[in-house]
Amino acid sequence: MSAHDRFIDDVGAYLLGALEPGEEREFEQHLETCDACREEVVRLEVARDALPRSVDQVAPPKALKASLMSTVRAEAAEAAPSPAAGSRAPARRSRWRELLLARPRFAAAAAAVLLAVGIAAGALVGAIGGGSDDPATVAATVDQARMPAGQGSLSIPEDGGAILRVDGMQQPGDDRVYEVWIQRGNQVTPSSLFNVESDGSGAAAIPDELKGADAILVTREPAGGSKRPSERPVLTVPLPS
Repeated sequence: MSAHDRFIDDVGAYLLGALEPGEEREFEQHLETCDACREEVVRLEVARDALPRSVDQVAPPKALKASLMSTVRAEAAEAAPSPAAGSRAPARRSRWRELLLARPRFAAAAAAVLLAVGIAAGALVGAIGGGSDDPATVAATVDQARMPAGQGSLSIPEDGGAILRVDGMQQPGDDRVYEVWIQRGNQVTPSSLFNVESDGSGAAAIPDELKGADAILVTREPAGGSKRPSERPVLTVPLPS
């Protein structure tokens, strides 16, 4: 088993702060030499930080919470597989069950993360393919001086939501992400965060109501996003009135 195979399944636990101190140090030492795991941490970190800001915060029904926690406890109570097989995976699954059983607050937090992921995925699917078969598409204007090969477009289905797609964009820089803003007159409000692949392609779901908005803006901001833009937009999508 390679070092990468040994640690790749720990990325999620690391981002949730669920690794034991010794495991966390071991994982961070591995990150220093593994580009693939570093890229996965950065990719999922952006998603983790963006989720709370990308979907409306709603309280789940009590019945759903009770059902989910019942499932968590049942999984945690299952007998752990024998570690005799020699792989790290059974031991990891055993530790996760012990963690969920011993730390109900962590179990609830993990459940909340899973719910948020599901809600965000639903919003993204709705923006991409729900409702209208022919969403309106608006071309973006890109600052060619800073993004010479950049281009983008915004798809706006009739049933709400939108998705911004970009190509040829440069990496935003170390510890930085792209942030989407909605402009209404002189007011600019944050919407969501996204990053781009090595080829400069990327996409961002925009679940916000766009009625009355003048434009969609994109800037490069510190990881986690900003409350207001720190630079002039690198990409602008004028919205039809």
